[in-house]
Amino acid sequence: MELAKRIKNQNQQVKLMSTIIAISDKFIDEEYVEKRMEVASMARVLRMAEERGRISESQNAIKYYLDSRFGLEAKSMKKEVEQLMDLELLHHLLQRLYRAETRKEMTTLIQEALEKQERWSQSAE
Repeated sequence: MELAKRIKNQNQQVKLMSTIIAISDKFIDEEYVEKRMEVASMARVLRMAEERGRISESQNAIKYYLDSRFGLEAKSMKKEVEQLMDLELLHHLLQRLYRAETRKEMTTLIQEALEKQERWSQSAE
């Protein structure tokens, strides 16, 4: 189990842990199984919380930049940025916003990011 925790791919890690538990079912007691399942679950929860924290930080960086550039006029753009939940899209958007010169250009970049996120979520379904 300790070696399985070192696997970086979350799906592979969960599959391996599940397999270990299933195979060792006849050799270990129920309490041990429960503890291992709890550890696996908590690890996933912590990773998700960490990911959400990074997304929030990226959203805030973009909103701060928009606010600095446009003040109250940035309100609608900031609302749209809050809908972006993909860290890679947020990082790419921030880089592109720094190079954009006009508010219209920035609005277009945000819309493109939202559309890309929508396409990605549809293809994942």
